[in-house]
Amino acid sequence: MKRLIIALALLATMTVGAQTNWKNIDKLIADGSYKSAFAQAERVFKSTTNSTDLLAAAYYMSEAAAMYQEDARDSAAWRYRTILPRLEAVERAVCYAFLGEADSALMDEELLKQTPAIRLAPFCEKGDLKGLNLTPTAFDVVARAVIGHYDDRNKREALLKMLVALHEGDDDAIRIDLDMELLNLWGEDEPRMGDGHIIQRYINKYRGSKCPMVTDLYCRMASCQESQDRLSEAVRYCDTAIALFPKSEGAAACADIRNRILARHLAFGLNGDDFVVYPGRPSLCKVDYKNLGRIHFSLYPYDGSSFRGFINNPPKPLKRWTVEVVDDGTHHQQSALFDLPPLAVGNYILVATTDGK
Repeated sequence: MKRLIIALALLATMTVGAQTNWKNIDKLIADGSYKSAFAQAERVFKSTTNSTDLLAAAYYMSEAAAMYQEDARDSAAWRYRTILPRLEAVERAVCYAFLGEADSALMDEELLKQTPAIRLAPFCEKGDLKGLNLTPTAFDVVARAVIGHYDDRNKREALLKMLVALHEGDDDAIRIDLDMELLNLWGEDEPRMGDGHIIQRYINKYRGSKCPMVTDLYCRMASCQESQDRLSEAVRYCDTAIALFPKSEGAAACADIRNRILARHLAFGLNGDDFVVYPGRPSLCKVDYKNLGRIHFSLYPYDGSSFRGFINNPPKPLKRWTVEVVDDGTHHQQSALFDLPPLAVGNYILVATTDGK
């Protein structure tokens, strides 16, 4: 999902504060008129009594100042701190999030839990409003925004588990999204993730779910299996996800994994360290391949002229033959040896293909 990032950007089309022309300030910043943008935002900052407008003005001042003032960052932090007493609880939580103070941002926990997330729509990145369905309360939005500010991974895990408990019994989309966040967090500790049994536990939890986001779990499991070189298992999870919800984002990601694993590979060269072909004697060649059952070879004479000319108009091959190789079905790279027929002194091009063309 696209994350709600309240610490990065305000909506360019903010509608809060009917008397405040945020679009004009946005345009000034986009046009590089940073001082004018700062001045307009400062006028609002000094005159408004509206909590949302006050915080928005402080943000725009910081955004514009960052482009031409050397001490913009320190000034922004000072500005945010000076308005904290004048902000209502919800905007105050957002302000603390801007400051990166996670504990303070969440101190009005109960109030934030009772406040619909739409209240924070003005502080969501443009295009992220649809994500409010996955963060139905202001507590969800603020918690997701500040969780990364915790250096202690245990604190991040505790906050995520608090959100999981908050939404127990709610829509599967919300719960899957949170569980994926937990898996991402645990993914930093590879031994804990092990062979994917934790991911499988969540797949079982949502078995039969009608939510397309369940394919994200299958995708995560497929990635885990691929990293462990259990490629056949990875393909199996990909196939399941694609069959369940073929148009989902998770299914699309699974298709990429599946295509990567099932891609055919072919490379060959002389076997051994000398890399010499002796005239009139057979030579042993080695071929590396993946997802192939047979390899077709064509041997051409080559007069040493333009290689591009050879590609565009190849001569009649001296010999064609097919080598049957064993495909063990694991999708791993395999190797096989084959004989190159005796050749007279001269130049040759040996072409190997998977389809005989």
